[in-house]
Amino acid sequence: MIVAIALCAWALRAASPSESAVFSVFRKADARLGYFVELQRTGVTHEFDLVIAMGSRDALSGGGATFWSEDRKIGLFLQGSGQPERVHMLDTKSGFPDCYARIERVTATDAVISCRGEKSAWYPNQKWVYDIHARKLVRQFSYQPFAMKRIFSRGADAVFIGTDQERWIAVQYEPNREPVFQVLRDAPPSRQIEDDKTSPPAGVSSFSRTT
Repeated sequence: MIVAIALCAWALRAASPSESAVFSVFRKADARLGYFVELQRTGVTHEFDLVIAMGSRDALSGGGATFWSEDRKIGLFLQGSGQPERVHMLDTKSGFPDCYARIERVTATDAVISCRGEKSAWYPNQKWVYDIHARKLVRQFSYQPFAMKRIFSRGADAVFIGTDQERWIAVQYEPNREPVFQVLRDAPPSRQIEDDKTSPPAGVSSFSRTT
């Protein structure tokens, strides 16, 4: 009962001036959307916040705000930190069937949202690359995330073995190198990884199994 009351209060609360300014720009971009919720606000510079919001034709409840279906849109906006009326829309994008969105990363250059479906199905990650100084989107694209299946370590260094269900890759981590992550040229064959779960693949034999 308490949870239900809390969700109702969340859904019915009045939007703040900053949220209202973003929602107004969102509504002008797609007049079919009548309900909005702010998913995350991140200060990316001293001048701007990066706001991720969702718009829907139907009312959004507290528990279902991350359900990113085909008739809902996620929008990315730059908003002045001390001037909420300064709103610049970067992009809007519709979702997928049975998708639960999760904001994985927001930086001054890019944002990533993952999308998980029912029965452990994964949709491609959605990535936005933007230019804050120009206040515009540079590129939006999708990519299949890699699941890391093995980790081998050697002191502070490590090698991660992962797959996107189509191919395997080996990524080496060295904290004293720049960049600290590097994709190894020769990926280990999938049969070797599946058959031998304790020994490092060829090329990373000096590393010991961690997980």
